Amino acid sequence: MFATVNTWSMTRSRRYIVQGFLARSPEKRYARFEATGNPNMTADGDWDLVVTTPLGERRGVLSLKTEGKILLGRQTADGNSTEIFDGVADGTVLSWKISITDPMPMILKFSGSIEGDRLSGTVALGEFGDSSFSGTRVAS
Repeated sequence: MFATVNTWSMTRSRRYIVQGFLARSPEKRYARFEATGNPNMTADGDWDLVVTTPLGERRGVLSLKTEGKILLGRQTADGNSTEIFDGVADGTVLSWKISITDPMPMILKFSGSIEGDRLSGTVALGEFGDSSFSGTRVAS
């Protein structure tokens, strides 16, 4: 049956981790896994990435490694490669930044989440507003 593994208060509501699921009560299960509940939910590894931009889709590879809640890695696209910085991994929720010079210098801010072998979220494109990105885990 259900057993409360851990409890905490967040935004004035009580939440539980129940059999690897994030729940609002021990009776309700939500489909969101915590990274510690399912080893396949970790960000570690390579991801085929698609970023939607005003210039069209940009495809690349995102290589990630987590050290606790710190997210490290590289993002490669169109023959250019850059280290990510300010990376955070909190369960299935990820955020990181990259600095690009092509087509113009700017910092891109990524924020997204993992669901199984899929990664998706939003990317802030500086003065060009926000857009979306998605990724698929590369089989190892």
